[in-house]
Parts: sequence; structure tokens; C-alpha cells
Amino acid sequence: MKNIKAIIYKSKAGHTKRYAELLAEELKLPYYSFDEIPLDINKQTPVIALTYVMANSLSKYKKMIKKYNIQLVIAVGSSPANEETKNSIIINNKINSIPLFYVKGGIDQTKLKGFERFIIKMIAKNITKPILAKHENEITMDEKETLETFINNKDYVCVENLKEVIKWYNNEI
Repeated sequence: MKNIKAIIYKSKAGHTKRYAELLAEELKLPYYSFDEIPLDINKQTPVIALTYVMANSLSKYKKMIKKYNIQLVIAVGSSPANEETKNSIIINNKINSIPLFYVKGGIDQTKLKGFERFIIKMIAKNITKPILAKHENEITMDEKETLETFINNKDYVCVENLKEVIKWYNNEI
């Protein structure tokens, strides 16, 4: 078992917060919103950080890494949970020595406002249009998930998606 003392998270539409709650329950750790972290959680306190992905960028990651002793990063996004997505996040956010796990959360466009809502609508249009142009039997499982995510605001949050994180925490990987 790792010497982690808390979980910190940054959430926009609620998916990351729900993952923080699920993980806290599984690991028996306290969890805090990045906007309300108590003063006793500081640069010496080993923590797990969860944050959402927007255009391959981790929200508040740079601030988190400066202020806290992050032992693990969990990125929550709407892209398929695969190595390509994970590697893209690692490169775009310059994550070198900290382990990173990626879990699929979803999109809830009703909770986005202004520029973020506009960006998501543009991304959705650009991503779904070529998929919808394909014949039904040519669409991959990842593409079907993408359509469900962007068109139906599908939610993928579940404790099963955290199984590798739990193994890491228990020193099983």
C-alpha cells in the first residue's frame, strides 16, 4: 500500500468528482476539491490528483504540481481509454516522472457554459461528422463510444474503470 494521505480533484461536469468519491471509498482516503483543500494538505503530503481533460490539457495540473506532492495523476476525459489517449496527455502536459492513468468519464454539455460549451460543440461536430458518414458496419467500438459520448452525453463513470489505479495503490503493478 502506498503512503498516500489524500485525494485532490478538479471537476467541471461532475465526472471527476464522482471518480474521486469512488476512489476515496475504495482506498479509505479523504478527498478534496482543488478549490477547497485544507491547509494541512501541502507540498509534503503525498496525494493522488484527479483532473479533467480538455483538448488534451489537464485542468489545473500545473498549479497542482507546484503546490502538492502528487504521486499519481488520474486524467478523466471523453476520449476512448487507450494508450494513444494516455500518451497524448503525457506528452501535452509534460508528465515525466509521475504515473498517469486515464479513465473515461463522459461529457455533460448541460453543465458547460460559454467558451467551453462552444469548444465542445465544435469538437463534437468535427469528431462525429466523419463517423456518421461511415456505413454502420464500418464503425469501430471506439467510434461508437465517441458517438454515445458526444451525442447522448453518455456517462462512463464506474469503479471498474479504477481497477488499475487500485492495483497500483496496493503495489500490485
